[in-house]
Amino acid sequence: MGQVVPFIQNPEYFFKQGVIAYQKKDWHRATRLLQRAIDLRPSKGFFTVSWQLCYRTWVSMSVPTRFCYT
Repeated sequence: MGQVVPFIQNPEYFFKQGVIAYQKKDWHRATRLLQRAIDLRPSKGFFTVSWQLCYRTWVSMSVPTRFCYT
């Protein structure tokens, strides 16, 4: 028989997984996981700041440098 894996609805779990995805430079997955952490606990400002950082990195890596204006 297969092993049953519990589904965790814990914002800290999603945050930790988002940070791991960010470190692996998987920006899309990281933003989704961090957004899920925010949805579960919107009052935790650190989640929002982390999501913003990840999203900005993802966007800056997705846009060719010739289109980046600073």
